[in-house]
Order: sequence, then structure tokens, then C-alpha cells
Amino acid sequence: MLHKLITLVLIGSIATVASYAQLHRCNTDEMYEQLFKNTPAIKIDFDKNQRRITEASLESMGARNQALEGTIPVVVHVVLDDENQLKITDAIIKEQIDSLTLSFQGLNADSNRIPAAFKPSFAKTKLVFKLAATNPNLEPTNGIVRVLSSKTYNFNTFDDVKNSLLGGSDTWDPTKYYNIWVVSFTDNSLGFGIFPFDPRPAYLHGVVLNYQVFGINKPYELPEYNRGRTLVHETGHFLGLFHIWGSTNNNSCTDTDFPFLTTKDDTPNQLKATLGNPDPLNNSHIVTDLCTSSPPGIMYQNYMDYTDDIAMVMFTNGQMDVMENSLLNSSNRSPLLQSNRYLPPTSIIDPNKGYSITPNPFNQSFTIQLAQPTTPLQYIQLISTSGQVVKTISYGNGTTSPKLTVDLSTLSSGIYIVLLNFSDRKATENIVKQ
Repeated sequence: MLHKLITLVLIGSIATVASYAQLHRCNTDEMYEQLFKNTPAIKIDFDKNQRRITEASLESMGARNQALEGTIPVVVHVVLDDENQLKITDAIIKEQIDSLTLSFQGLNADSNRIPAAFKPSFAKTKLVFKLAATNPNLEPTNGIVRVLSSKTYNFNTFDDVKNSLLGGSDTWDPTKYYNIWVVSFTDNSLGFGIFPFDPRPAYLHGVVLNYQVFGINKPYELPEYNRGRTLVHETGHFLGLFHIWGSTNNNSCTDTDFPFLTTKDDTPNQLKATLGNPDPLNNSHIVTDLCTSSPPGIMYQNYMDYTDDIAMVMFTNGQMDVMENSLLNSSNRSPLLQSNRYLPPTSIIDPNKGYSITPNPFNQSFTIQLAQPTTPLQYIQLISTSGQVVKTISYGNGTTSPKLTVDLSTLSSGIYIVLLNFSDRKATENIVKQ
């Protein structure tokens, strides 16, 4: 019997090792390592931005005496084929985003796994993540974009999902929405996050997740990653956190997960990533390493480690300060706290005009909303600043439709005059194509 038990344990251990050999909890470090190697100038700007945000953070940390409050609008782009789209239902998406809020507020029920020695560091913020209720065209939305696609991604191509021309889903304005993409990976990738210090174009800012780790307690795929903690981990990166052992897994105790910041470093030094679940009995098992060789040991319970979902249950106060101050001091993140796109759209039609034109500026198209009832709109003209009519849209005897979308994707960027010819009047507005 003992021989059989040992055999089963060994088989289980081999299976676990095989599983981790095939999967990579987070590819953010490796992605940036490759990016900096290929483009050293980005590394220089990245470090400058990080240092600037940190210096601003140090000033504001002393002034704040309570957790930051705010709601961050979220859009989830699901870019999957038919079969996998069915696995990421609207209900699963909502539950995952609600769970993200619980983790950031420290209200997750499994926080009882935090050892007594680490409880004073346990962070509880007042941040809320909420699916968007207003889209970039100021129309109602459920905050979910679905793109039916058989396209798959890997370490080198994951950014393609942020562009519809490459088969993905275009980024919603990253100053107003936290963008999350759910995709299928063909390699061992589970997630990628973009740091707030990243100087590259804003449309890249967001996180990309393997659909297999998106959602709570789904009855399929990867049971070790079934509590939605991959999104919590990648959101940590999105808001400025490094892995708990530092910015690289270089087997060094000198690296830190708080670069340029020491006053709020409340995570024990750690040599490298922790895998699996070191505490299967939930008895506050202590793990030590060469960097932290005495109790209470390393903080493998932290969301920024590589443990199974069941084992990672906390951020620290210092980590929360870093994330909150990224939201306050990073030009790539601070606008999110001013965005109200988590609220449904309000009436935007000026009663004196009887219409509205949104958005302005626009990228590819704009929407005209007409007050109801209205006199018929007979035609629309787009006129350049030099007076040339560049586009005319006629509606025959006129239209009273409450909403009209005007596609101007073929026009050059610039300022245009929109002429609305109603049956009883004319109106003009200036509009800007970006």
C-alpha cells in the first residue's frame, strides 16, 4: 500500500512538473527583455518614465492617508473561434471583473490563507473595476466586444490582437477604458501586461490573456488557474508592479520588485518565482530561500508570484501605493479615474439644435442623433476648410431616423464642416478627423 502511495505521489509530481513545463504564468518580463534588447531607446524612455512616476509617488504618498477611491471602466475584447467563444460567456466575463474588484479591495474570501505575520501588510483599497456602459461613440454597451476569429497568437504576435486590420479588435480609447483581450495562444503563454511606464503608442496599453485562464471555477481547461488570478496578476503589471522577486528572474537577492522605491517595500526579498501550491493544507506553511532564510519566509501568497490561483491571495500596502500612484501620476493611467464610461450614456442632443454629432474628434466615422420628432433630414455634406464639397449623402425625400452613422474612413485627417440640410432649415458644425 505504501509503495502504491509513493508511486501515486511521484506520478502526480511528474504530471505537475510537466504541466508547468508547458505553461508560463506570465510572459511580461520576457517580453520586455526582448523589447529592450531589440530597441534600447525604449528601455531608456521606460526607465525615465518609471523614475518620474516614482518621484511623484513619493511626494503624494505622505500626503494621502486613505485608500484611493475610483471606478475604472473595463472593456473585454473576446477574439476567439465559435467553440471557444461559447466558453467565455457574458456571465463569466462579469464574474471575472467583479472578482478583480474583490481582489483589489481585499474582500476575497480566501484571504484567510494569509499568515498572521503578513496580515499587517494586507492591502485593502477602494478601487472598483466595472464593465463599460458607454462605448467610444457614446452609445450603450455591455462592455464586451466579440470578434469571431480562428486567429491564434503567441509570444511574438500577441500585440496583433489590438488591431482589427490584423484580425483582432481595436483598442478602445485607453485614456477612458482598461482594455482586456481574451485570445487563444499556441505556445505556453498565459498572459501579458503593459506597464504604465511603457513609452510606446497608447493603443498597446492593456492586457492579453489566454482564454483558458479567464473566468472563475470554469469546469474545463486549467484547474490550477481557475480563480481568475491571472487577470489580477496582469492588472498589477498594468498599474506598475513587478514580479515579487524583482524585474528579472536572475537568481539574485539584489533585484527588487520596487525599483527606485524603498520606503514602501514591504515584500520580503525573494530569489525566484514560486510554482504550484506550497500550502495545500492551508496551515500557513513557511517557505524560505537564500534571500529570506528565516520565518515568516517569502510571501508566495502574493498576487505577483507564480503560484497556483488557490495560493495567491494578497497585495501589500506598499504594492497598492505603487498602483494607486500610477493611477494618479502616470499620463497613461491617470485619465482612467476621470472616465465615467462605466455609466450609461445620457442624452447628448442639444434641444436648441435638435441633433448631436459624436464623437468629435473622430477616427473613422461619427454618429448623428436626431431629436424625436424631427423634420426630415434631406442630405449631409462634408466641406473642407477651403470650401470644397468632399462628400454628399442624400436621403431622397428625407429621413427622420433617430441615429445615422457617417463613414469617413477614406477622408484625410483634418477639420471639416458638416452641413445638415433639413426640410425647414440648415445647420453647420465643425468636426475634426484624427
